[in-house]
Amino acid sequence: MEQKQMRANPAYRFKRELKRLVQHMRNPLIPANKLKRELLRIGWQIINLPPFVISYLFATPYYDLVLAKKRKTLDGKAAPKSRIAIYLFYPRKGLQKSHLRAIDYLAQSGYAPLVICNATLDGVELRKVLDRCWRYIERPNFGYDFGGYRDGILSIEAQLGSLERLILTNDSTWFPLPGAMDWIGASETLNVDYAGAAWAWAVKHEDPKNFEKIQWAVDKDRRNFHYASYALNIAAPILNTKKFYRFWKNFRLTNEKNRTVRRGEIGLTAWVKKHGFSHGATTELVEISQLLSIKSDDEILGLIKNLIFVTDPKMKEVTEAFLSEAQASKTFPRELAERLIANAVARQGMSYSIMSELIENHGFAFMKKSPAFRSDGTDIVVKSILEKTDPVFREEVLLEIETLQ
Repeated sequence: MEQKQMRANPAYRFKRELKRLVQHMRNPLIPANKLKRELLRIGWQIINLPPFVISYLFATPYYDLVLAKKRKTLDGKAAPKSRIAIYLFYPRKGLQKSHLRAIDYLAQSGYAPLVICNATLDGVELRKVLDRCWRYIERPNFGYDFGGYRDGILSIEAQLGSLERLILTNDSTWFPLPGAMDWIGASETLNVDYAGAAWAWAVKHEDPKNFEKIQWAVDKDRRNFHYASYALNIAAPILNTKKFYRFWKNFRLTNEKNRTVRRGEIGLTAWVKKHGFSHGATTELVEISQLLSIKSDDEILGLIKNLIFVTDPKMKEVTEAFLSEAQASKTFPRELAERLIANAVARQGMSYSIMSELIENHGFAFMKKSPAFRSDGTDIVVKSILEKTDPVFREEVLLEIETLQ
C-alpha cells in the first residue's frame, strides 16, 4: 500500500522520469529523436505537476540562481562580535521607530546586529540602520521569515564555527515592550541550546464545540510542537555543527505561509530535538490551571473577552456564544470558562490567544502586530493593552498602526 501511494506521488513520478532521462543521455547509442521525446515527456511532467510540488522542487534553486542576484550587502558601523543577532524586517511603508528600537536592544545586549531588509530603504533610512548594525542585507521579499533568516545564516558560514550565540528575530512583533522582562537575558539564563520566547501545539486541543473535554497536558514530543520563530536564541553546540548550516542550505523556500511554518518553525524545532539538543522557552505554561486558579471570576471573564483569534474563527464563534450565555447566567460557569481558555491557548498558541494576559501579568516582551490590523474586535484588545504601557511607546505604536493601515 505504501509503495502504491509513493508511486502515485507526482514528485516521485517526476524524479523517476528524470532518472530515466539521465540514463538515456549517458548512452551514446540513443537516437536523437528518442532523446527529444524523452525531453518532451519530462517537460509535460513538469507542466502537470501540482503547484506545491513545483515550488518544492524549484523555488529554492530559482531564488539562489535568479532572485539572489538582487541582494545587496553593506557593512554597518557596529563591530563584529562572537554573538550575532539576525533581525529581519519588511518596511513596506518605510522605516518605523519600532524597527530601530529592536535593533538598538539587540546591540545593547551585546550582539552584533545583522539586519535583513525585505524592501528598499531611502538614503536617510538606510543611514539610520547602518549606524546601528554590523551588516546589512537587502533582499527580495521571498520565503517569509525563514527565507530572510536563511540568507543571513548563509552569509556568516565562516563565523558559525566560532559563534557563541545567534538570535533570530523579526518585525512581526513590537519588542522589547517597556517594563517587560529582558528576553535576551532570560533566554541565556535558561542555559539551553535552543531557546524561544514561547511554544505552540504542545497540548492536544479539542474541537471548539467540545472545548470542555480539553485535558491540559504539555507534551513537547507532539508532532507539530514548535517554538515560535519571532524570537529564538541559539547556542554554540548547535551553531558549531556543520549540520546546522546544511539545514539552512538545503531549506526548501516557499511563498506559502503554512508550508513555511511546517518546514521552518516546526521543521527547525524537530531538527533540534532529533539531534538531541536541549531546548526551552522563557515563558512556559506547564500547568495553565496555576495561572487561572488565582484569578477571580471577573478576571476570568475579562481574560475571555480579551482572547485573540487570528486563524481560528470557529473557536472565536464558540467563545462569543459562551460569553453571551455566561453573562446572562446567575451562576458563573467557572470550570467551563477555564476549559474554554485552555482550549483556545492549545489551538491558537499563547503568543496570540492570551497576549493581553502575558504582557500585563507575566512580563512578556513581545506583542504580535497582526491583531492590531484586524477589524473584528481584536484591534480593540491591542489598543487596550497599549493604554497600560509607556506613553511614548504607545504613541509610537499607534502612529505605526495608522501609517500601515
